[in-house]
Amino acid sequence: MSLPAVEFRPPQAGDVAALVPRLRAADLAECDALVGPGNAERAIAASLRNSVHAWTVWAGSDVVCVLGVTALNLLGGIGAPWMMGTPLVDRHRGALMRAAPSYIAAMLATFPHLRNVVDARNTRSIAWLRRMGFQIHAPVPVGVASLPFHPFSLDVSDVS
Repeated sequence: MSLPAVEFRPPQAGDVAALVPRLRAADLAECDALVGPGNAERAIAASLRNSVHAWTVWAGSDVVCVLGVTALNLLGGIGAPWMMGTPLVDRHRGALMRAAPSYIAAMLATFPHLRNVVDARNTRSIAWLRRMGFQIHAPVPVGVASLPFHPFSLDVSDVS
């Protein structure tokens, strides 16, 4: 049985509500560490509202992930890429990895410098970021829980 193709769509009302109950355990733990337990839906909705570019990825009628980039410093051209996913991210890893360069390029076209943090416990996301060309930096305490998070970065000059 073949997997349904993934489709990147503009975010719609209800996407976050569809995503949050199905979040990967590591993504939920990351949200909890950053903004406190029980605040994932509000935090993801705020990230989506504040994103300059954002997409929801679907496989058939199932939400796979929501991703985007928010402005950290418009004048400095610094954006914060983010993604929160369901376990379907792992099932559709190949399709997501093939599509990722074009979405990262769209982010870099607006923000020549991409910066954010990833929970040090989230080893799959760290590995994915590395494969996508992001530099992973030494962990620092971040968020309401002051847990170790790795800052990560990618500059347009890194991919040119």
